[in-house]
Amino acid sequence: MDALKAMWATVPPATPDDLAGARRRVLDGMHTRRRIVTVPRVLVAVAATAAVALAPQVIGTGTAAYAVAENQDGTLTVTLKELRDLKGWSPTWPPPVSRPT
Repeated sequence: MDALKAMWATVPPATPDDLAGARRRVLDGMHTRRRIVTVPRVLVAVAATAAVALAPQVIGTGTAAYAVAENQDGTLTVTLKELRDLKGWSPTWPPPVSRPT
């Protein structure tokens, strides 16, 4: 330990210019990591934005064309709000019931 103290006693203190030069050499050796905006990254960002913007239009945010409510006596009330695409519809009553086999 005494040898180490003796060695450091012979080293002259650094001047501010020496410290600044050493710091500059260290920083020049370090490469900062810069994020580069590339075409694939931009395309992914545009696609994600388009998906978020168009999802409600594709899924639909309108109201249902019918409503079903259960009454207190156990009967059901069906309210139709819109009729369209009725080909294949037949006005038979009671409607056919499919039972699992």
